[in-house]
Amino acid sequence: MIVNLSLFVIGMVIDGIAALILVVPILLPIAQMHYDIDPFQFGVIVCLNLVLGLLTPPVGAGLYIASAMSGTPPMQIVRALYPFLIAVALILVLLSWAPILTTALI
Repeated sequence: MIVNLSLFVIGMVIDGIAALILVVPILLPIAQMHYDIDPFQFGVIVCLNLVLGLLTPPVGAGLYIASAMSGTPPMQIVRALYPFLIAVALILVLLSWAPILTTALI
């Protein structure tokens, strides 16, 4: 859960691709060797965290891009996104606690 929270914060301040390049080479070997986390599971968790961070303020780049493209204020978009952000956060917690949900189809 600490990794989820830190990836969420990283996703809020850094672009997704840059965060992947910076974080995954450091965390993936630790996750595989010490905690026996499947690389596919880890990839799903990282991507969901970074996308969730991309859409939340204060620095969420996706939020401000959507605001600029649609002409609506960012806080109005955030209010409309709340149910979806909560759903993604709940799915993220569920996938973190039950990795079989991610790796069952492999």
